[in-house]
Amino acid sequence: MEADAKQEERMTAEALQAPSPWPNANARLLGLGLGLPVPPLDRLKNFSDKEFERFTLEWATGYLVGHVPGVHEIQQRGGAGDKGRDIILWRDPPSTKPRRWRLYQCKHYADRLAAPEAYVEIAKVLFYTWRGDYTPPEEYWFVTHQGVAETLQDLLHAPDKLKTAILANWEKHCAKKITLKSAISLTPELQAHIEAFDFSIFRAKQPLALIEEHAKTKFHAVVFGLPLIERPPPPKPPSTVHAQESGYVEQLFAVIAEHLGISVAAVEDFAHATAMKRLFDRSRLTFYSAEGLKELARDQIADQAFFDTLLDEFCDGLFHAYAESESGQTGLERLRETVKAAQSLQLGGHVLTPHVTANDREGACHQLANKDRVQWCEPCAQTLGSRPSRLFNTPLECGFRLAIILDAVSGEPDLQRLVSYDYLLVHSGDVEGGPASLHPAVPFRGTELLVKRELVHQSLDDMFSRELLEKRMSSSGITYVGTPLTHAFARLLQSGYANELKVRAEWLSRRFGSLNDSQLTAFMSANVGRWGAEFERLTSLRTLEL
Repeated sequence: MEADAKQEERMTAEALQAPSPWPNANARLLGLGLGLPVPPLDRLKNFSDKEFERFTLEWATGYLVGHVPGVHEIQQRGGAGDKGRDIILWRDPPSTKPRRWRLYQCKHYADRLAAPEAYVEIAKVLFYTWRGDYTPPEEYWFVTHQGVAETLQDLLHAPDKLKTAILANWEKHCAKKITLKSAISLTPELQAHIEAFDFSIFRAKQPLALIEEHAKTKFHAVVFGLPLIERPPPPKPPSTVHAQESGYVEQLFAVIAEHLGISVAAVEDFAHATAMKRLFDRSRLTFYSAEGLKELARDQIADQAFFDTLLDEFCDGLFHAYAESESGQTGLERLRETVKAAQSLQLGGHVLTPHVTANDREGACHQLANKDRVQWCEPCAQTLGSRPSRLFNTPLECGFRLAIILDAVSGEPDLQRLVSYDYLLVHSGDVEGGPASLHPAVPFRGTELLVKRELVHQSLDDMFSRELLEKRMSSSGITYVGTPLTHAFARLLQSGYANELKVRAEWLSRRFGSLNDSQLTAFMSANVGRWGAEFERLTSLRTLEL
């Protein structure tokens, strides 16, 4: 019995302990069907020469363009006849003489770049600049995945010693490797060129620095993946509705108005309806959750386009929920059906899929509504409280206003002046001593100036195509002037609203016609921040009759 006990004790002592977790293992990787993360340097080792050169080109176009002053163009030259130039960063256009440039030479060897290999590449630059094939670069960088050997690094830190080493090793390491056709002897003329050459341009990009800088480009996610990104908590909705939310908030007001059978212009109008207030608050919460996903794409993946393409996936995948709904379906029903469909939508292999939450899926629906890519209520609905189709801020309605403006003002205003005039025409009450505004005093309405330019430009093009104005070229650019047809067209507009516009156009001409462009711009810039900032709540845009 005693022997059995000792044997059992030995067996117990020899039992294997449970293994500890792998270093750097992440539970979220298992859900993606992936194993342990591959260290970036190890991933670079698996690249072929061409793949590493492509990686370096991504770094140059994605990082250097934004951090080197005055980049004109990035070119990839690696290949036969490249004369020792893999990637070129041009700082000047071809017409500039001499043309400033920087050279990035990619080297992907099994070991660190040693001095003899570097001698050959440096010798190519020395020979071809001596022969006049190209001018010396401002900077020459060795870009490697393993770094450079200690001896070479020491020489790069001491340009004079590097020059001496090149001359001493020319026949041994350089002469027969510059070109395939013949050996390049160190003639007195070539040696004189080398003696006068600035060797301080030669440098080495450290591999970790290369990876850190590549991580700031939009290409990094494709190369290294994103499973280890830790998403911060999404932003909380602000206490008051911001201007950036106006699109989907207006649509929510229309949905709630249709459902309750009342007119809705602000949250206070439906605060008594608990379910609708809860819907509104949750919609804002999820909208900002999706905003957090947008920030993730912008800040950690370095490209907001990933979020935009994700919205495209939602817009396409939800088409039958919001666009092919049953006849007579209410806006609230369409909104709910779309949100439900979004929760089960398959997003495939999109790079943001691992980070999408249930709130993001619902928020994506409101993001689409904010961009007017989906409509919850029928555009032609005329039920109590629903928002009828309106012309406000369409190219047609804006064109009517511009015709009245051009008929009233003198001179030949340019696009920016007409943008300012169009704002002042309908928000004349914002100017001290001006007539009452025709359009509602919405919060942060001054920001209209930031988005109105494209609308005004499109309206002017539409009017020009119908011969309702002339375009003229001046020393400062394109200007616009009315024609006899403009005056005749303006006279045809006889509604109460149109007549009020004409009164304010005459005031506009008297009040601002004498200001030059710089003075008008200064006036607008000084006031745009305060126009509408005094409001605590969003007001609705009422129907305007032309």
